[in-house]
Amino acid sequence: MHLTTNDEEIHKMIGVTEVILTIHGRDSVMRYNNIRLDICKLLSFSARRSILAFFYQSIRRAAINFPKRCPFKTNTTYTLKQMSFDVNVFPFYVPEYNFTFIGHFFANDVLTMDVKVTGALCKKTNNCSGAVGELQP
Repeated sequence: MHLTTNDEEIHKMIGVTEVILTIHGRDSVMRYNNIRLDICKLLSFSARRSILAFFYQSIRRAAINFPKRCPFKTNTTYTLKQMSFDVNVFPFYVPEYNFTFIGHFFANDVLTMDVKVTGALCKKTNNCSGAVGELQP
């Protein structure tokens, strides 16, 4: 993923997201709509054990040149490569599930990117995606 800034520093980066969770073995779907993420605050997020920290640490590992705080500099391309998740950081209380993350990100109040990520979190020995074959963490 690449984010390129133009002639203006980004002092404000907001994500408006939706998360859809389906717990493995259940028919119910949980939807979390209009979750607002302040990316500038997230950049300085602490490493305590939470779902947000789980995603944040994955982004930090994949970030080639992301700043540790705002602003994002002008005329710069920021890159995320080979993003992966460390299940050892994931909170132990969360059950196995399938997820869809949909995010609309605004830089200085201008829609900059739309992101959709789908996947599953489950034990290697348990295929909770509905697909044939073994899932890797």
